[in-house]
Amino acid sequence: MKNSIFNLISALVPAMFMLIAMGFLARYLQPEILGLYVITVTFLSYGMMFEFGFSQSVIRKISKKEDALHINDVFVTALYAILFLTCIPLVLIVLNLDILIEWINVSDDLNRDVASSLKLIAIAIPIVAVINLMQSVLEGTSDYKLLMYIRLLNNTVASISPCLMIISEHYSLNYLILAFVLSKLLFVLVLIFFLYFKKYVFSVNPRRVKINLFFELFSYGKWLGVSNIINQALLYSDRFIVSNVLGASAVPYYTLGLDLVGKMAILPQSIYRVIFTEINGGRKIDDKVYFNLALLFLAVSLMVFFIAPVLVEVWLGYDYVDKTVHIIQLLLVGFWFNALSQRHYTELLSKGRSSIVSKIHLIEVIPYLVVLVYAIKHFGAIGAAVVWSVRMVLDFILMKYFNND
Repeated sequence: MKNSIFNLISALVPAMFMLIAMGFLARYLQPEILGLYVITVTFLSYGMMFEFGFSQSVIRKISKKEDALHINDVFVTALYAILFLTCIPLVLIVLNLDILIEWINVSDDLNRDVASSLKLIAIAIPIVAVINLMQSVLEGTSDYKLLMYIRLLNNTVASISPCLMIISEHYSLNYLILAFVLSKLLFVLVLIFFLYFKKYVFSVNPRRVKINLFFELFSYGKWLGVSNIINQALLYSDRFIVSNVLGASAVPYYTLGLDLVGKMAILPQSIYRVIFTEINGGRKIDDKVYFNLALLFLAVSLMVFFIAPVLVEVWLGYDYVDKTVHIIQLLLVGFWFNALSQRHYTELLSKGRSSIVSKIHLIEVIPYLVVLVYAIKHFGAIGAAVVWSVRMVLDFILMKYFNND
């Protein structure tokens, strides 16, 4: 329970700062600039799919409580693999700037700003992948208290850094993204210090790369990697389609509602990340725990559903109320089913059945994207919210079925 609290705090507090920051930006930026900021940062999430499940594999491998020398070898092997893999999206983004800008549906006067911002976010992809890997070492060793402080600092600084640009009267997209990327670069140095100080890592010599470890990590992570690739299409394609069909200025009204629900998902995700480590360590979790968690997630959903109008007005301002409240309320249905599916997702991973998760998402992806495009074209952002929640219900049903077979 203590580790769950540390994990929850480390995710929840930065999420609150992020929501506050987005509310601040919504009051000072034109909707198109804010929409482009959201979409540009989303490319970072797409880049993370090339990490190919190595971070999760590192958590699983290190959580088996082997010696420090072994931890270092696991880290170095994963480090060089991740650096190579995440350079692929960096190159792809830089080589396809014109196509990406056309797809996003950007105003002509913002083309240059968007191009330079995409280059910056491409550079950030390997940086953030390394940050995630270093945090995986702490998670695998169950050093949750230190991990809590590190995540608090990392994500909070990343959230407020664009606001500092606004305060200094730099309103362009390029400056907002630059501040975000610099905050991540600074944090790599912070994590390097802690990993060396705790003696989890004492050498990054490429000679410490172990081929047998690479294949072991890849063997477990490959299906997670496939799942991540599919997941990015499932999680973030909606905002790109909204931008392409309705224009970048429509993105904030939908995406900010989705971000709120996404930040709420930190609650079940944080709890179940700890449960994953506990199950790997041989502990059995009682069904009563899962039942109580389901009631907790339902209570949170209902509370936010009823206070949504007031919440949006306080958070984003009156101009967002009519276009965002109903989106949030529809997404909350999907949030609850997604929270329920976390149990089955976690248990499938702990059983080494990550391929099942990938196959479930593979089954969903094409129908989801087809229906999503249709819904956005005919019903706008409301249609996107309905389709998203329906997918969460389907996800829960499939995860439960295959976990209990």
